[in-house]
This record gives sequence, structure tokens and C-alpha cells, in this order.
Amino acid sequence: MQELFGLLGNRCWGYYDVMGQWDPPFNCNAGIYLFCCGSCFYRFCCQFRVHSLDQTSCSNYDTPGRGAGCPSAHAAAKTNDLETQVSSATIKLHHF
Repeated sequence: MQELFGLLGNRCWGYYDVMGQWDPPFNCNAGIYLFCCGSCFYRFCCQFRVHSLDQTSCSNYDTPGRGAGCPSAHAAAKTNDLETQVSSATIKLHHF
């Protein structure tokens, strides 16, 4: 069982965080902090297996947005909101 844990546990997989930034994988092997814990979007090593994260339930492993070099969906939504606000303001100015 310990050998199986050594193969499957004690490593946080690389993932895209809430800001769309890639966080590379890392090992949890420092002293008593042997388990990957936290949430799908914020991971860290912790002491107790009961708090460990089931990384197979996470879905933030692929590039966010439309591909390499493209903004994440969140960044694209913010840009579209700004464009809508500017268009709205322009239309209102033309009515005066």
C-alpha cells in the first residue's frame, strides 16, 4: 500500500489557476506535508490524507480560452464588456 501511495500520491498535478496562469506540478514530500490539498484552482501540500484533493475531479488542465496565445475566457469576457460599454457611450453621445 505504501508503494502505491508513493506512485499515485504526494504530487500535485500542474493546472490553470483562477487567473488563467499555469501552475506547474510539484511534489509533496517535505517533512509531514505529503498530500496534495486545496481546491482545483489553488493547490498546496498538507499533512492529512483526509484533506487531500481528488485531482481526477478537476477539469482545469487544458489551456483556457481558444488556444495558445489567446486570452482566457474570463479576459475575453472583460474585453467584450468594455467594448459594449464604449459602444453604448458612443451611441448615447450621438443622440445629443
